[in-house]
Amino acid sequence: MRAARLACLAAIALLLATIVLPLTSAEAAPASPERARYKHREEHGWLVIETDVIGLALHKHRPFFAWWYVKDNETIYIVHYKGLIEYLMWPIVSLVKPYSWAEEVFEGLMEDMHDYYGFVREVGSLVREIHAEVMMLHVPVSEEEIDELMNKTSELAEAVEELLEWATSIGAEELAEHLEAMNATLTEMMALLEELRENRQDYAALRELKNRAHELRREWHMAMHDLFSRWCEWVRERMHEMKEFTRRARKVKLLHPPLFSFAEGNWTLTGPENITAPNGTVIGLWFAYELAEVYNPTFEFAEGNITIRCRMYFVPVIERAGEINYTVTRAELKQDIVILGWRWNIDLLRELAEEVGLPFAENLTSGLALRLELLAVNATHARLGELLEGLEEPLELRDLVASVAEEAEQIDELVSEACEELDEKAEEALEELEEWELELDEVRGLLQEMVFMVEETLAGLDVHEELLSGLKEKATELGAEVLASCIESLEALVEQAKAFFTSINATLYEAMGSDDPAVVASALTTIRTEIQAFLPTFKAQVGAVLQALDHEAVRMRECLSSKSMLKKVKMGGEEIDVEDDETFLRERPFERGVDLKDMFEVRFLSENATLAGWFKFVNASLVYYPNGTVAVMPVRLAYMRAGRTLHLFMIYGYFNGGSLEHDPSVGLDVPEAGGEPSYEVEVPSGSETEPSVQPITIWPGGPVAYLLTPEQIAFIALGLVAITAIVLVARRRKKTINLY
Repeated sequence: MRAARLACLAAIALLLATIVLPLTSAEAAPASPERARYKHREEHGWLVIETDVIGLALHKHRPFFAWWYVKDNETIYIVHYKGLIEYLMWPIVSLVKPYSWAEEVFEGLMEDMHDYYGFVREVGSLVREIHAEVMMLHVPVSEEEIDELMNKTSELAEAVEELLEWATSIGAEELAEHLEAMNATLTEMMALLEELRENRQDYAALRELKNRAHELRREWHMAMHDLFSRWCEWVRERMHEMKEFTRRARKVKLLHPPLFSFAEGNWTLTGPENITAPNGTVIGLWFAYELAEVYNPTFEFAEGNITIRCRMYFVPVIERAGEINYTVTRAELKQDIVILGWRWNIDLLRELAEEVGLPFAENLTSGLALRLELLAVNATHARLGELLEGLEEPLELRDLVASVAEEAEQIDELVSEACEELDEKAEEALEELEEWELELDEVRGLLQEMVFMVEETLAGLDVHEELLSGLKEKATELGAEVLASCIESLEALVEQAKAFFTSINATLYEAMGSDDPAVVASALTTIRTEIQAFLPTFKAQVGAVLQALDHEAVRMRECLSSKSMLKKVKMGGEEIDVEDDETFLRERPFERGVDLKDMFEVRFLSENATLAGWFKFVNASLVYYPNGTVAVMPVRLAYMRAGRTLHLFMIYGYFNGGSLEHDPSVGLDVPEAGGEPSYEVEVPSGSETEPSVQPITIWPGGPVAYLLTPEQIAFIALGLVAITAIVLVARRRKKTINLY
């Protein structure tokens, strides 16, 4: 009996030792490599990782992910991190116009003049209306005619007074004199209309009213000659300032393009590495993409400042990032986009505008948007590496094709509108020369307005010439010969248009310098003839370029659509058909979002079924500031259908001086994804990449998983077996065992 009791006490001591021992040694117990619950290999430049639930393929040099269900690998889901867009004034200005900032700056520089230009044209229309209506009056003048002319004359007087204040403020003395003369004439016309109201048969008052209307029109044309002459000089000065502004922005301030394509950088893939619990249990793996090098020197500031951290777990866990937490399943790849710093174009532009003395619109809003591309492909009978390699080229080039097409359409619109307006203005001047027998001084106002229109068009063509140069450089870098050829054709058309408008300008200046009405009329007729010959040919040539671009886009679209099985997506509960290709259009803001800190989901749908793949993100980005404060900012969303693929734009906003983190994820809706979380994981922040793990289950005195490794649990089991054996022996001998 004594021997049995001693044996029992020894077994209990052994059991207690296995429990107490981990308090000092369990934390340091290493996980055996062979116990890791995944395998990985390299294939055609891709790193392939597979667990018992999910497979991943990672591009080794850029953030391009593919994932699939290991028990059904015929469908592969893809998320392609395409790049970051520094946008201006979204959603007014599209995210997919990568050089829209230049147009915005140009428009901002011309804004004051454009406001007055529209106002001046309205005043001119009112002058012509009053003149025409007065010329058609005959006695007896009706009360209605007098009332209408009184109202229009009063309206014109107010407008002329406003123009006079502006002319005085800018020191335009000659213009102010003409406007003061117009004011005096309008006062006289109001008095004559009152006389006609009292005596509608007053021939003398009507004759004098018509003389005053002629004088009003003459003064207006003289004013316009001075005004548009001043504005032409102003446009030339502004374009010189604009070119100097652009030169300094590029060379001194290193202004960067609005779109940073992730393909323009060399990314370092770190990992995969184990995620290990404190007891040594491997519960998942992590890896990270870090932007190690950029090829465009204007984006050098981004080197080392953009990271995409990724984590995948073998058991469900709860992840915490500050005050945000969520459950991550076994079939999920969690990602963090981390932007440690950004050099903002809008800040550089504001700073440079102050240095060179240019106005800058303070209401310009800016921010960053992350652009992603989602698709699902049929991988039946396909080699994984070859399949993924075949998707890369069209994904990169299609956006560039759309940008070039956008430029072509804008150039066509600019030239067409200018030609049509010039033709209308020339026709108007010819009619007035013939019908109203205007003096040459009066016609010169119209000619000067035409010169202004030409100068503004030439300035716009200069801007587009700069933009085409940047696009051609990008196409050359990507080795897109067809696209580069299209851009060269557009550059030639811009040069052709500039030569044409320069010739029109020379004709206009020649006409303004002539004292012979016949010479002026001949010049206007020549301009109309040249426009009618030039414009159809120009539009046909631009159309040919657009057709070539469309063929290139179709080729790329067919390359993708032949492999993609994605028909629809479900975004926030709303089904969206993605078969149409809108890459030549613009993105659509998605209005049905979720509350701050809630999860937003995008599900993949085929023709008749909901697929297993999904993409999610939390509607909250975290911005960390140097003073230690953390701001939780909402994430707005936009999308674009791209021919069986979906482009998503996650719009973060402006975070100057801070660093931003956001955590989208991809995964599968499969049976193995269920289960209750066993661990709580603190997400790394800043430049950190490895998460920290704590168990959730708690025993008195501390968490079980923290104390026991798998080896120690086996040791305990052996102790229990020993106790059981002792008890059985004692019972067989009919002895009582006290386990204390």
